[in-house]
Amino acid sequence: MKQLTSIVGLVMFVGLIVGCGQSNTTTQNTEPANDTAAANVQNDNQETIEVEEENKEAEGEEHNDVVIEEGVTIEEGVVIEGESDTQEKREVENANTSPKQPEATTQNNTPPIETPQPATSVVKSSLPITSHTIGWKGNKKVGAKHFGSIALKSGTLMFENDTLVGGDFTINMQSINVQDLSGGSKNSLENHLKSDDFFATATHPEARLVITNAQKKNDTTYTVTANLTLKNITHPVTFTTTLSGSASTYTAQANFSIDRSLWDVRFGSGKFFSNLGDGLIEDQIPLSISLTT
Repeated sequence: MKQLTSIVGLVMFVGLIVGCGQSNTTTQNTEPANDTAAANVQNDNQETIEVEEENKEAEGEEHNDVVIEEGVTIEEGVVIEGESDTQEKREVENANTSPKQPEATTQNNTPPIETPQPATSVVKSSLPITSHTIGWKGNKKVGAKHFGSIALKSGTLMFENDTLVGGDFTINMQSINVQDLSGGSKNSLENHLKSDDFFATATHPEARLVITNAQKKNDTTYTVTANLTLKNITHPVTFTTTLSGSASTYTAQANFSIDRSLWDVRFGSGKFFSNLGDGLIEDQIPLSISLTT
């Protein structure tokens, strides 16, 4: 019996040893298979991570155009802005920090800036009078009316380009001519007008008219101011002149009146004498002038 028990125990011991050996073999055979599967899983995960990283890089290039240089470490919590986001942020910062421009107002008190005009050359000329007529009229308050002419001794018209700017004329007072009478009546009136009762031509043989200003109204019309000297007395006169012609040939025409009393021409004047009746002579002397250069 003891021998049988010993044999059974030996068999069980041998079976235990064989079972342990098979278990170890199974374990050893399983471990390489597990290592291969783990390696395959790791490779799949690595490929997935690389694909995801490539997709992220592509998306970063498409949306933000951000290039991270090699060796640059991005700390946790740092947000990298795309170029477009950074540009917009800069524009907002510039808009917030730039000084505000004053609002435009509808009123503008600044005078307009005039554009300088190119300088033009001025051609000055003094043109002598080559032909002329000067007519006069004398009227009694009641009765006779006379008319005649008087001659220039010399005269010039002055221009800047084609614009009248001045003139100087010497009048021969001894050339007084009565044209409405003839014979003795003509001579008698002419001598009377030359006497001291009127223009005293023996003492004052010349009169003078000098243009001091010529205001151009349009292409042919001027307002002229001049000094007239008679009997050594000077007074200003103003009249309208029309001018025609060009280059060196011009014709100026004017019609105006002078008050003879201002130059001390007293005969028959109601300003100096009273109770003249029919002998009263009007003080206004109408003149009609035409001058050609």
